[in-house]
Amino acid sequence: MDTDLKSYYKIYKNRISQELSNEVIDNLKAIDFEQHTFTARDGNHATARAISGNQELDVAHAHSYRNNKVEDIIWNTIKDYHDDINLAWMHGWNGFSFPRWNKYKETRKMAPHVDLIKTLFDGERKGDPTLSVLGLLKTEFTGGEFTLLNDIITDFEPGDIIVFPSNFLYPHKVDPVITGERYSFISWTW
Repeated sequence: MDTDLKSYYKIYKNRISQELSNEVIDNLKAIDFEQHTFTARDGNHATARAISGNQELDVAHAHSYRNNKVEDIIWNTIKDYHDDINLAWMHGWNGFSFPRWNKYKETRKMAPHVDLIKTLFDGERKGDPTLSVLGLLKTEFTGGEFTLLNDIITDFEPGDIIVFPSNFLYPHKVDPVITGERYSFISWTW
């Protein structure tokens, strides 16, 4: 087993075509987004807040818009990740969440965090998120760099998907968008 944490994130180049990006973005422009919040727990008490204040990105959940083509790409990318990692004790996944859609207007960002989201699979589906599957739609924007493990991931470009473990060892963030709008989606396996 490789002990370098960077060995466990993988970028899958050009998974999302310009045509599919345009289709998704056109549909996203017709739905309502809300400001993203992080949930902090203190025992049984939970508080939601936008860590970055009014700079926090906007999100729309799967019940607002679903796209079967994107979901098929996510499934195939998760399969490819498992094949690429090829660890004997990683026997697959139980499922994945429908994508949450992210929209970053100018000055918007996502604060540093990890994706160990306890509420994600505490309903009908039980478990903790194991992998984060982040897709970047093809749009024109500047800024909005993705940082993982304290390194800006320069080869994560529009049309790509990056997969990484969702646990506490993989902090990540998105820097403020300078011009344009940055659209992405996130899904998690359990």
